Amino acid sequence: MRQLISLFSSLLFISLCNAQVFSPIATTGYTFDAVAENTTALSTTSGPIDGSNFVMYSVAYGALFNVSTGLPNNGVVAASSRTYQLQTYTAGNVVYLTGGMIDSVTVVNPAAYGALSLLGFSTEGTSVFNFTVRFTDNTTQTFTNQSFPDWFSSNTAVLAGFDRVNRSGTTPSNASGNPKLFNIDLVLNCTSRTKQIKRLIFQNTSSTPRMVFMALAGTAAPSFSAATSPVTCANGFNGSATITPSGGVGPYSYTVNTTPPQLTAQQNSLAAGVYTYSAADAANCIVTGTYQVTTSLTAQPALTIVASATNVCAGTNVTLSTSGANTYTWSAPSGSTSVQVINATSSFTQAVSGITGVGCFRTGSITVNVNALPVPSITGLPSNMCTNQNPVPLIGNPFGGNFSGQAINSGSFDPTISGVGSFTVQYVYTDNNGCVGIVTQAVNVASLTVPQMQLPMSICENAAPITITVTPTGGLFSGNGTSTSNATFDPSVAGAGNQTITYSLTSGACTTIAQGNIQVNPKPTVTFTLTKLFYCTNAPIVTLNGNPSNGVFSGGGVTGNFFKPSTAGAGTHTLSYVYTTVQGCSATAKNTVTVSTCEGIATLNQANVDLKTISGGFEIIVPFQAVLKVMTLNGQLMHEVQVAPSEMQSISGLAKGIYLIQLNDANGQQYALKLGVE
Repeated sequence: MRQLISLFSSLLFISLCNAQVFSPIATTGYTFDAVAENTTALSTTSGPIDGSNFVMYSVAYGALFNVSTGLPNNGVVAASSRTYQLQTYTAGNVVYLTGGMIDSVTVVNPAAYGALSLLGFSTEGTSVFNFTVRFTDNTTQTFTNQSFPDWFSSNTAVLAGFDRVNRSGTTPSNASGNPKLFNIDLVLNCTSRTKQIKRLIFQNTSSTPRMVFMALAGTAAPSFSAATSPVTCANGFNGSATITPSGGVGPYSYTVNTTPPQLTAQQNSLAAGVYTYSAADAANCIVTGTYQVTTSLTAQPALTIVASATNVCAGTNVTLSTSGANTYTWSAPSGSTSVQVINATSSFTQAVSGITGVGCFRTGSITVNVNALPVPSITGLPSNMCTNQNPVPLIGNPFGGNFSGQAINSGSFDPTISGVGSFTVQYVYTDNNGCVGIVTQAVNVASLTVPQMQLPMSICENAAPITITVTPTGGLFSGNGTSTSNATFDPSVAGAGNQTITYSLTSGACTTIAQGNIQVNPKPTVTFTLTKLFYCTNAPIVTLNGNPSNGVFSGGGVTGNFFKPSTAGAGTHTLSYVYTTVQGCSATAKNTVTVSTCEGIATLNQANVDLKTISGGFEIIVPFQAVLKVMTLNGQLMHEVQVAPSEMQSISGLAKGIYLIQLNDANGQQYALKLGVE
C-alpha cells in the first residue's frame, strides 16, 4: 500500500506530548501541618504522619542544617506535564487520614475539568481510599479503591529525595532518594465534565496505612484540530493528515471515515477529498470534526534497487539498496532507510515506495531467487544409551556429509569413550547449490550402577517394621510388606513365609536390580484360661495351664505354674502367660483376677435390705446409696449397678443357679449373701 511519511511528524510528537497539561487548582480546607519550615520541627508541625514521628520539611528548613534537600520553598511541584501548587508551609498543608477517616477540601474557584490529578503519598504501607468529586449542583462522581504508594516505595515518583525529619530530633534524616510524592490521574465522565467542581472528599478505607493528600491539578476537556498535506501524484493517494488534541487526558482514540477506517492521530495514504473524524480522550466523550485533503500533481520516476546477490541459499542475509527519494518504506519486512537487510527464507520480490523532497510518491521492486536448504537426518542413533553398550554406526542422509561431536570413533558413537553425560552428534551436508543443512541429535549416556541391599535372615511376623538399607538410594521397592518408594518392610503385612524383596534402580536408559529374601516366622497362638476370677486370700493354690505348654507365667502371687492368692494379697492382679517358639517369636495371653480378704463382710440381713426372688432373678430395696454386684461363685461378674436409697432395683435374665450378691456402701462397708435363682 502506498504510504506517506508525514512532514508533520515532529509536530505530531510535540502535540501528543503537550495534549494533557495539568495545571494547579486552588483548594482550601487543609487542617494538618506536615511540613516543617523553621525550627523546631516539633513546634512548626501539627504531628507526625507515620508511626515513627516523621514529617516533611522545606528547602528553607534544610538550609538551616546545611543540606539542599526539602520541598520547594515556593511549593511548586512539576513533572510530566503536570504542575501542582502545595499549600503554604506555615499552616495546614495536607489532608492527613488514618484508617477509616474522612476529610475534604474546597475548590476556591469552581470550574469544569476533563480530568484531575491528585498529589500525595502513604505511610506505613500502600493506602486504599475512595475519592468523591462534588459539583456545584450537588451531584457527585466517586472513584473507589484508589491508592497512594508508601513514600519509601520503589514506584515512579513525581518528586523524590526531598527527605524527612523526626519531630523530636529536628535534624534531617538524609534519606537518599526518599521519600517520594506520587500522582493519581482520574478521568471525569462525560456528564461530569460539563459541571463545575466545588469540593473533594477523601475516605481512607485502609486499616494501618495512612493517606496524605497535598495538592490538586486539572486539565480541560479535550478539543481537536487537524492539519493536512496534499496528494502530490496523479491519481495518487499520498495525502496525509494529523489530528492534534488539546486538553483531556490520554490515551486518545480516533476514527476517520477512510476504507478501512484509520484509528490513529496520523492518517496516511489519503486521496483528495473531505474526511470526517471522531476523537475522544480516556473518558470516551466523542468530539467530531472534518478536514480536506487537496491535490498538487508532480510526475514521478521509478526507484532503483540493487541487491548484494539475486541467487542465494535460504537463511542468507541479502542487502538491498535503493535511491531516488529522500525517505523510504519497504514492503514486508518493513523498513524506512535506503538500505534493507533481509534474511531470505524463500524466493521473494521486494517492493519499495519513497517520498521525494517535494513529497511525491515513487515505487520500485526487485526479485531474489532463494534455494532451499537441504534437510539431512541421522538414523540408527538411539537417544539413550548405557556406558557398557557397543558403539553405534552413524548413518547420515543424504550420504556424503560429515559427522562431528564427542565420542565419535571410526564413524560410530562409542558410549565407552563418552562416559556418563549428555552428548550432541552433528551431521553437516552441502548440496550442489552450495547450501548447507545441519542436523543434531542428543544422546544421553548413563552408568550401570549395581545397587546393594541388606536384609535380616529372619524376622517374627509380629515384629515392628524394619528399615531396608540400600545403596545408592532413589530406586523402587517391590514385594510383600513393602511400598514402592518407602524403604521399609512390615512383616505383619507380608505374612509368614519366605518373602522376596526386589529393589530396582534406573539411571538414564539403564536399570539394575537387587534381590534378597527374608524368612518371616509365624507368631504363636497363645491361650490362658482360669476357672475362677475371684478368690479369697485363704483360697488354696491354683494350678495355671497355658497353651501351647512350656511357656512362662508371671504376675502377683505367681510361682512357676502356680497362683497363690495369699501371696498375691487383696486387690486386682494381672496374670500373664508368655510362649516363645524355637524361632524366638513370642505371644502373650492375660487374665485379671480379684483377691479379697473375705473378712468383715456383713450379711444382707445386717444391712436391713428387703430382698425378694423372682423368675430368673430378684428384686432388692436398699436403705442407703450402694454399688450392687452380682457374681457367679467362680467370680464372674454378671451385673454391676448403682442403687439409690429405698428405690427398688430389679435384676433379671439370670440362669438357674447360685449367685453371690454383694453391696458396697459409700463408707466402704461390704455386705454379701448367696442367693439361689430358679
